[in-house]
Order: sequence, then structure tokens, then C-alpha cells
Amino acid sequence: MNVTESDKSVVLSFDRGTLVLTGVARAEVPEVGAGGAWRWDGRVGAWRCEAIHYASVSRALSRRWGTRFRDAVMKPEAVCWPEVSLPKLRSYQTEAAAAWEQAGGRGQIIMPTGTGKTEVALAIMARTKIATLVVAPVRDLMYQWHRRILSALGYDAGIVGDGLMNLKPVTVTTYDSAYIHMARIGAGFGLLVFDEEHHLPGRCRREAAILSTAPRRLGLTATPPEPGGNPGAPGGSQSTRNDAECRVGLAPPKKRWWGKPHPDMERPSSRVNIRLFWFSTTSFL
Repeated sequence: MNVTESDKSVVLSFDRGTLVLTGVARAEVPEVGAGGAWRWDGRVGAWRCEAIHYASVSRALSRRWGTRFRDAVMKPEAVCWPEVSLPKLRSYQTEAAAAWEQAGGRGQIIMPTGTGKTEVALAIMARTKIATLVVAPVRDLMYQWHRRILSALGYDAGIVGDGLMNLKPVTVTTYDSAYIHMARIGAGFGLLVFDEEHHLPGRCRREAAILSTAPRRLGLTATPPEPGGNPGAPGGSQSTRNDAECRVGLAPPKKRWWGKPHPDMERPSSRVNIRLFWFSTTSFL
């Protein structure tokens, strides 16, 4: 019996840091969920886009093709923490975690050094209970994260880096190791945590975000990147970026004020307290 075009399955799969869509003819451009990022790959006769678009692509394809659509991308495991031992979050830490949740679990928390960014991330991990990859800039911080996860959540996390390749549902790694291995391990994590996230926008390191399907992403930094400026400089500065510049996996907000109140908040003969955190959302184009 011949299979008509309307009977063919539309299948989404993960391949070396990209999403591959089969069952859709070349003449039928799948302008769904990836902001025009799909490209026809004649080598395999299928559509392809970067894995970072997975969350929006999967939803959009399911709506468009209904029962014809099959999502073959590896799903993240649920995690049962052996023993959660976390301090109660301070009010600003609770507010930061809530802002991240309200943004759909994707964005950047900006807090000064010493105000507990790691505690916020561990609390988020404890709540989400999903396979997580923590990415740190150097080996020392990678091992520090391993110790913090073991102490706070009772979980002996896997390690990818420093000559080790011990992959577990919860794993710690470095930016360089994530860049090297993400094309292979990019599917299967539900949450990415980028510590010192201002390191991410580099030409190679940003691949750690682009090649992953993780629907939830958290960036932690005290010094978010500025175009042509230093965001942590005394006195503060304004950051304005367009959508193209926010292409990397985690990006600064369209407008952010750092180190001083926003001008709209200033009033003559009044004092305005500086917030201990800022949260930024990103379009993840």
C-alpha cells in the first residue's frame, strides 16, 4: 500500500548539536518555532536547525502536524535528590528565583559577588528535579560545584573535564569541555546552569548553549557583558542590544542598568535603594 504525503510521520531528532526534521518536503519550508533558522540539508534530505531551538520547535511542530509528529529527541531524566540541605533563601534570592520561573525558566540572574548566586541555582535545581548540566569557567570551580551539589543535594554529580568523562543525569563541566562534547551530550539535560555566564558569548564557548536542547537555562554572573563597555564599572552603564546580538544561548537584557538606579526612578531630594539582583530574559533566537 502506498503511503501518501499526508500519512508520513514528521520526525524530529538530535544530531551532533542540531535538530533534524524528516518527513517534510524541501518545497515545504517549516517556518515553525525557530525564527527562520531551518536550513535544507541535501546530504540527508532533511531540514536542520541548531539544537537551542528545541523547546519552541517541538511545541510548534506538535501544533502544526498533530498526531503525524513524533519527537525522537532524548528526554531528560527526572532526578530524585537523596538529601536536600539548603539554607533558607534571603528575600532577594527568592525574588530572583521567582523571576526566573516566571520567565519560563530561561534567563540570566545578575547579582554582585558574595550575594549567593550559587545558593539560588541550587534551590532552582532542587525544585526542578530534572537532569542538569552545570558549566563552570575553570576546573577549580567545576570541582567546587561538585562539592556544593553533594553537600546541598546529596548527589554525587558526574564530571566531564580534567581528563574525566563520567556522564550522569546531573553533571558538572567546564566551558571548554562543554564546547568539545556538547555535540554528543547536548540532548538529555533539562536544565543548563552557566556559572560566570559572562564567559559564554565567546566565539567558541557559546556553542555550549547553541548545541544543547535543554529547555531551561540559567545564567549566573556579577559582571554581564557589555558591547564596548565594562558593566561592572563604578557608576554604572546602560546596555542596549538588538535581537541579532542576543542570538547566543544566554544574553543580556535589552536594557539594563547596573550599579545605580535607573533615571526613571530618580527623584529630587530622595534616596533610592539599589536592588541586590537584576534578572534578564532573552529571546533565544
